[in-house]
Amino acid sequence: AIYDLGILSGIKGAPSDGMPGARSICQGLEVLCSLLAYRKYML
Repeated sequence: AIYDLGILSGIKGAPSDGMPGARSICQGLEVLCSLLAYRKYML
C-alpha cells in the first residue's frame, strides 16, 4: 500500500529508487483523498 501511495504521488518506481519517503506518502494520500471525493461527487 505504501508503494501504491508513492506511485500516486508521482514517483517513478524504478527498482533502484527504494521505498517512498514521508513526503511522497503524504502527497499520495492527498491524491487518494481527492480521487475518493471526486468519486463520491459522481455517485
